[in-house]
Formats: sequence, C-alpha cells, structure tokens
Amino acid sequence: MRVYAAVFALCTVAALLTSEPCCGSSEYKQAATASGQSPTPAVGTKKNYPEATNETETTHNGPPSWCTALKRPEWWLVIVAILTGLAIAYQAREMRRATEAMGVQAGHMQGQLCAMNQQRDLMSRQLTEMGNQTSAMWEQIKTTFAEKIP
Repeated sequence: MRVYAAVFALCTVAALLTSEPCCGSSEYKQAATASGQSPTPAVGTKKNYPEATNETETTHNGPPSWCTALKRPEWWLVIVAILTGLAIAYQAREMRRATEAMGVQAGHMQGQLCAMNQQRDLMSRQLTEMGNQTSAMWEQIKTTFAEKIP
C-alpha cells in the first residue's frame, strides 16, 4: 500500500511540474524587451488572428513546449535525491529486520544443537548398554546350548 501511495505522489508531483505553462526562458524575454518588441504568439487568437497568421510563417525563437518540465531542473534533482534517500532508509529498515530475524534463528539453531548433543550422549550410553546386554545374552546362549551339544 505504501508503494502505491509513493508512486501516486511521484506521479502527482511530476504532473504538477510538467503541466505549468511554458512562459519562455529569461533570455528570450530579455531579448524581446530589449528590442522593444513583445514576443509574437505562435497561434492565432480572436484578437490578433490576421497578424498571427502573417507571422506564423517566421521562425519562433521561443522555447519549445517540452521545456516546461526542464524550466527548473534543480527541483528534479531534489525530488530524485529525496526518493533515493527514502529508498535507502527503507532498505536499511528491512536489513535491520532481517538481521534481527537471523539472530533469533541463530538462537533457535543453538538450542537445537544442544538438544542434538544431549541426544548423541544418550544414544552413546544406550549403545554401550546394548553391547553389554548382547555379551550377556551370548553367554546365556552358550551355557544353555553347551549342555545340549555333545
């Protein structure tokens, strides 16, 4: 859910930054005001339709419409830096959780190792006892059948 919220916020910020009207670069505005002319519109309006149609054939020295998002590119750097910082913080938090889980697992494994060592000692004692019982049984068999065998 948090990922969706972050993606939504990022898309909203990008849409707001890129939807600003292109007012042109400051160099273009300064050149136009220095020469005493106002910048000519690229599209005709109802007020200046005849003039606009005559001047649309000339080249338009203003910035293209795709420059709107790049008007203040330092903000894109800030946004990318914030997103990178958030990603690093998220990764650090998840790494801490994983490390804690590994510590708990290591504790459980140590407990299992102790239980296995106890089981091994118990089985070793049982094996020794079975060896003793087997020797006693062979002795019993020898004495029982020794009388019957000529």
